[in-house]
Amino acid sequence: MQALPPSFTPTQSKLRIMRLLNTSTVQVEEFGLETLPRYAILSHRWGNEEVTLQDLESGQVAEKVGFEKVLRFCYRAKHDGFPYAWIDTCCIDKASSAELSEAINSMYQWYFDADRCYAYLADVPSLKATFQESEWFERGFTLQELLAPVEVYFLDDQWNDIGTKTSLRNAVSFRTGIPSDILSGIADIDTASIAQRMSWAASRKTSRLEDRAYCLMGIFGVNMPLIYGEGERAFTRLQEEIMKISDDQSIFAWESSDTRTGLLATSPAAFARSKNIVPLKRPDTPASQLTVTSRGIHLDIQFIATSPRRVGLAVLHCVEDDGTPKQIGIYVKDLFWTMQSFERVLSQSLERIRPGTLDSPGIEDRVSQRRICVQTKRISLTRNLGADRQANDIHNHKECSGLALPHKYSMIAALYNAVAEGENGAVWLLLSRRSIDVNSLDALGRTPLRMAVELGHETIVTMLLQRDDINIRHELQQNLLSVAVSAGHEGVAKLLLEHGVEVDVEDAAGRTPLWIAAQTGRRELALRLVNRGAEKDRRDEHQRTPLWAAADSGQGDTVNLLLECQAAINCRDKFGQTALAVACSKGHVDIVMVLLFYSADMNLTDIRGRTPLWTATANGDETVVRMLLQTGKAKENTTSDGWTPLGLAVRYGYEELVKLLVSHGANTQSIFLFDSETSKSLLWKAVRCGHAESARLLLDTGRINPDTRCDKMTPLALAASNNDRRLVELLLHHGADVRAKDSHGRTPISRAADAGHDELVKLMEESRPTAGDGRLRALFRAARDKGRDGVLVSDWVVQSSTRRCRMTS
Repeated sequence: MQALPPSFTPTQSKLRIMRLLNTSTVQVEEFGLETLPRYAILSHRWGNEEVTLQDLESGQVAEKVGFEKVLRFCYRAKHDGFPYAWIDTCCIDKASSAELSEAINSMYQWYFDADRCYAYLADVPSLKATFQESEWFERGFTLQELLAPVEVYFLDDQWNDIGTKTSLRNAVSFRTGIPSDILSGIADIDTASIAQRMSWAASRKTSRLEDRAYCLMGIFGVNMPLIYGEGERAFTRLQEEIMKISDDQSIFAWESSDTRTGLLATSPAAFARSKNIVPLKRPDTPASQLTVTSRGIHLDIQFIATSPRRVGLAVLHCVEDDGTPKQIGIYVKDLFWTMQSFERVLSQSLERIRPGTLDSPGIEDRVSQRRICVQTKRISLTRNLGADRQANDIHNHKECSGLALPHKYSMIAALYNAVAEGENGAVWLLLSRRSIDVNSLDALGRTPLRMAVELGHETIVTMLLQRDDINIRHELQQNLLSVAVSAGHEGVAKLLLEHGVEVDVEDAAGRTPLWIAAQTGRRELALRLVNRGAEKDRRDEHQRTPLWAAADSGQGDTVNLLLECQAAINCRDKFGQTALAVACSKGHVDIVMVLLFYSADMNLTDIRGRTPLWTATANGDETVVRMLLQTGKAKENTTSDGWTPLGLAVRYGYEELVKLLVSHGANTQSIFLFDSETSKSLLWKAVRCGHAESARLLLDTGRINPDTRCDKMTPLALAASNNDRRLVELLLHHGADVRAKDSHGRTPISRAADAGHDELVKLMEESRPTAGDGRLRALFRAARDKGRDGVLVSDWVVQSSTRRCRMTS
């Protein structure tokens, strides 16, 4: 069969006829495939001026050199009793791409159905004994033409008989490598392995690169479209089609430095040394289906890790049977540290393993049964540099045949050490051992996986995830995802999530991974968790949400993220604190601003009645207090123990806050509980604490009576007792009565005198009012009382520069 012309374009053929030559008339006749007569078929090398179908139909054949071959073939077939004959040159319409595709896909069947095949060896002189030297034995398509027919008659250049494939089976077997039993028909071709059949074609040549694959389709019983121009890809497609109908792993038993197609060979030449490789027939190695996916070829093998560089031996289910059966292994490299996805390396040779080696002490534990995926590749227009690169990367794999471990360490101790040091290769090699227990615990109750997660060793985590339960918890009841999030190992957390870890698993404190990410400010991790469906408002044991945790720890970016993801903004913890309240208590100005922007309720109280404004005031945080007040929504409240925000500011002497609160309308008349029975005014508290400026701010409002008694004592009496000259002057300036008596009949002057505060006595004596002054003072007090009811007293200005109380208007 000659190579197809370059103009060939394949299509799906619907041809259901076969053309045959009438050996008497040398005319073409058509037959349905179900009504074929007996026919002989010719196998030959194409020469010059071969006769085509169009030549026969036009009758212009007499002058063509190739017509003599047609005549002599028909004469021989007729002489041997065959009324019809078939020859590829003139029984196929090569002008039809559909028919060409049909013909090549049907060729093996046509030769198989023929009653006899004549192999015309045009380059073998008459009676020459060395017919095996004919170029016919070197061509690709003649292989199926030798194998398919029951009878093959070899003819020399004069059409004389040389012998049949049965009579010459030993010579033909020696020349082709095909077992004589198959040539003689004692054994069927299907008894030969894929590797053996490929080896028969290893040294054969075709005119077109694609025909190296197409000429073998019938031998393997497959059909596929012809795509001339695809080059070596055709042979890859052939192997993929073979794997659909066979689980014979000898298809991978080839040797070549060309690894451009991964696990599959690039040509039959790679099987040159595979003629004795056959499937392994053992009960402990059941056949398994070969599966081809976009990732590669999936197959079951025995695996032995040989190097910490992720190189191992994949032991195939086939043996080389050359007297002493040796199991076949190919070297592969783990692509992703998972012992699942590999690429073939060191493909220039196969590893031939002697019987009993895999069961020997020291080796048995290293052998594991695995289903792996070995990468396949599309051939690209690049030079094959793979072998050299692999050799440089792997070095001498025989020198890395095991991991040297100190005898004092057990295998699991070695694994923990390797994990702790981040030795990826050592971990990979150890995990290949069957006896390794990856669920063991160290002295701290950690598995190797937990240790790797803690340390952020992503590659080691990847390896261990193939073996471990990723939801297992250690004694602190913290799951692996929480460990990764706490440590900020985003890559590890991503791996865990990709392997299906539960996103809302709680630790011993009820914290989810999202809660921890929010608290620690792991924004990207928090986003990944939210996108994985993590519950945004899941509460911990204190009823605190992730938003609360982020606000508490000052994680502004995470607060923003959670609010953008519509986290509940007003959730309270078990103490009644909201995210806004805790942000105010910690002084996280940026977070307070964000929460206010998202309309957080600033008037929610905790279990003690404290609002965010109260909390910010207690901390003396002028910025936060101002932000809250400027919204115009903050309401004054009194806590369960009687304190208002203004009361706190007065108590602690936060003068700016007093001014700020007063300017925003805080109630200056409010009182606080001094104890369970006694209440005090704000002015009394300011005097009691010695905060003169706060007292002045209160008095300047004009709404404070300086003589309001608390505990039956006026503020002036308290200031005098404390020898606080500044407060005494302030109170006198605002009209405090030096004659006001307490429950014991004592005035501020007498209290100062008893305490020995002579200067204050003198000061208050000088300010004692006359009778006229008393009348003016009464008017002043009346005006002040009206101011308390909402009447301004700006017409009254009290001045005491002359140490006397005088009113002007």
